[in-house]
Formats: sequence, C-alpha cells, structure tokens
Amino acid sequence: MAKNSNKIGKNFEIRLSDKFDEYRKNKLAFISKIPTDWVVIRGAKGKIVTAYPRGKSEFLDYCGCLKNGEVVFIEAKSCNNTTSFPLSNIKPYQFELIEEYLNYTDRVYMIVEMRQTNEIFLFNAKLLLNFEEVYNRKSIPLKWLQDNCIKINDLDILKYIKE
Repeated sequence: MAKNSNKIGKNFEIRLSDKFDEYRKNKLAFISKIPTDWVVIRGAKGKIVTAYPRGKSEFLDYCGCLKNGEVVFIEAKSCNNTTSFPLSNIKPYQFELIEEYLNYTDRVYMIVEMRQTNEIFLFNAKLLLNFEEVYNRKSIPLKWLQDNCIKINDLDILKYIKE
C-alpha cells in the first residue's frame, strides 16, 4: 500500500513541478522541488532490493522565490480517501519544519490532492496548525477542506498567493 501511495504522490508532484517550471520559464516565480536523499540497497547484479529516504529533510517539498523576492515553501500531499485527509500523511518533522518556517515567513502552504473527489486544496500552513490544535482529530474532513481552503484544480497557486 505504501508503494501505491508513493506513486500517487509522485504523479501529483510531477504535475506541480510542471506548473512551477512554467512559472520559471515565464519569469513569474522560481519554485523548485527539493530532492529527497535516498538510501538504495542493491542485491545480486546491481538489482535494487529496497530503497528508503535517508532520515528527515530540512525542507518541505517545494521552496522558491516569488517575483517580489519573498520566499515561499509548499508541502504537497495526495491521498485516496473519499471523506478526509489523514494527518498521519504529514510526518512529525514536517509539522516542526512548518512551525519553524512560520517564524520567518507567512508564505508556508499546504497543497492537498483528494484523488477520489478530484479536488485540490491550497491553504496557508497556519490553518493546518490551527486545525490540529483546535479539533484534536486524526484527519481533516473533506467538508472542512471545502469550506476553509482554496480549491485550485488548475494548480495555478500564484492566482491565490498574492504578492
């Protein structure tokens, strides 16, 4: 199941990266995927036996600079649930990074793809931290995302994060 989940997230990140490449080509913003350092274990004849991330990262999925010079951080998540987004999809160190980044900039965002409902939501990460504190739940209901977040199926985040 984790393997399928990684593939789903990877497809979403490819689509986001394509959009961010378009921004860069048009000189609208410079937002790049931060690569994950992986440990690869090879068996006989160099065949990959397993691979896993090498510990926690110091970055969220994307880091960049807007045209006005402001830094922006984005964490992208994708899930197959139909009624909620599991907070377990966000690792504890990612929550810590979000809190730390918010000490320096308000431009820290979550972008969540709900595959089953074909909806993508953008919201400031402060909203995520507030949700976790106020509701004390293990998941964010789809209805809450629909009511409190920006729906952006075109992935054009620059329309919604004003400079």
